[in-house]
Amino acid sequence: MKRSIFYKLLMRLISQDAEDRETIDLSDVVMTHYKLRKQEQADLKLSDEESELLDPMQAAGTGTVHEAQKVRWAQVIEQVNGFFEGSGLSDADQLSIAESVLNKALESTTLRGQAAANGKADFYSSSKILTTVEDSVIEAGEQHAKGIGWVLSSDKMGDMVELLKKMGLFEKLRDEVAV
Repeated sequence: MKRSIFYKLLMRLISQDAEDRETIDLSDVVMTHYKLRKQEQADLKLSDEESELLDPMQAAGTGTVHEAQKVRWAQVIEQVNGFFEGSGLSDADQLSIAESVLNKALESTTLRGQAAANGKADFYSSSKILTTVEDSVIEAGEQHAKGIGWVLSSDKMGDMVELLKKMGLFEKLRDEVAV
């Protein structure tokens, strides 16, 4: 404690006199020895009352997703399922379509401008949102059809198998079987 006070006062003195002094060359200074000593241990109390001990962590990864995130994702899943109800699409296809349209909407400069210029309520009540999202749906469908057509029309099926291999097709299938 005494050293810290001394060093603070020394620092003030040095910084005040530094304007008048030259730079000191410390390149030739060599540390010859140092001493370590154990500091005193103190029981620090935050209050005068008896404190509660915290529960220790049981294992790594035991934390859970915040409840608000769980509720939000449950609502999204429920809305996706309700939207595609009766379509005959698998869950994976439903998710793929929704994500493709979302990604195309995120690419839209019109929607980017609307989001930057408006609040959330005004953004969703904009007259341009319906037509822009419709354009995103059409473009996503065209891009999927173009991609699928390209894979089918060219000699790319072997390359597609290699791509699926890199993406972990076998491991994902095995994980499903294990569950």
